[in-house]
Amino acid sequence: MPFNRKLLGDLRPNQIITTFGPGSIVDAVKDSVTILDTSYWKDRGKKIIDGRLASYLGVDCFYMPRTSANWGDVPVISFPYTHICSKCGRLFDIRDDFDLEKYLSLGARCPECGWSAYPSRFITICENGHMDDFPWSWWVHRGNDGCDGVLKINSSGDTSTLADMHVRCTKCNAWRSMSGATQKENFEGMVCRGHHPFRPHARNERCGKQLIPSQRGASNVYFPVSRSAISIPPWINPLFNLIDEHLRDIELARTLMGDDGVSRVYELYFQAYPRTDFDAALERRLNNITEFKEIKQMEYDAITHHNDPSYASNKKHFKAEEEVLPDYLKPYFSRLIRVTRLREVKVLLGFMRVDAPDPDADEQPNVVKLSKGKSGDGEKCAVGNGERCLN
Repeated sequence: MPFNRKLLGDLRPNQIITTFGPGSIVDAVKDSVTILDTSYWKDRGKKIIDGRLASYLGVDCFYMPRTSANWGDVPVISFPYTHICSKCGRLFDIRDDFDLEKYLSLGARCPECGWSAYPSRFITICENGHMDDFPWSWWVHRGNDGCDGVLKINSSGDTSTLADMHVRCTKCNAWRSMSGATQKENFEGMVCRGHHPFRPHARNERCGKQLIPSQRGASNVYFPVSRSAISIPPWINPLFNLIDEHLRDIELARTLMGDDGVSRVYELYFQAYPRTDFDAALERRLNNITEFKEIKQMEYDAITHHNDPSYASNKKHFKAEEEVLPDYLKPYFSRLIRVTRLREVKVLLGFMRVDAPDPDADEQPNVVKLSKGKSGDGEKCAVGNGERCLN
């Protein structure tokens, strides 16, 4: 890909589903940015169908994140808002008098001396998933926000420790070291104002949770909440995929016309399949999966019964074979199965901050959704292929 001096950075689809999804902080080439809510995305990527995950999550399908060499595929906003001049140490809000063309060409620039600036490494988060700038004025003035003076930061030592960093107000000369700036007990009484930087046009939410200071690269700033499933027969058979394609049509026809409506849809789209096969597949699809452990049990059954005709009928995305168990492993294992072909669909549902999600829980507390509005008919997902061994 040719170099684009206006490109902030690039991400692979798998990175968006894991480390750098909406709401996360990404260290780009010229700045630090956060990925926006999916309602700000221009286009969808490739449509992915996985009946079991769709049934469990209550959606019709999934979409790959759209990433390419084209500018603007993944919308972002600069965050933290507070930037620091690399020459004079001035703290300023990058949103003030923001010039997009200048920013894309030169990066963040100090409004006072014009030198390059870098994003603050200090931010605040809360258990409800909000994220905001560090309260610089409150910190320097030790709880008094009345002064509106310009703040500057400098280092007094040869190290980058917080104790050697000092912030000073140019108006009242108040100053304070950054030592303790990441300790929660120093922010007693400070409550979150409910800000989501990845939703730049949304109003702040009511929160009231304790403010938690952090650094933008800390591990507790962003935890993706995701689900994944291996594509296994019979769910990957063409009939099941076709039912997922027309599931909304079937449900609408059944609501309006009952069984006659379902018959009409069958005649329109499914005549290549016997009616009995269609009815059985539709019944299985409409019996929604309510617990994630059901999905994992289906996968275990598919692998351990890989010779069963129902699982061996479609080897496009799933193929397993028995391996000879070495003698030295026989005291510990009864079988060795190699999965030589599989497809995994990984779906991003949202994210959490402060605490990591429980990987086995069907309901997660304090999850921030990818979009504030309706989720629509799909979620962002990534598809991976690989080889596994099961014993």
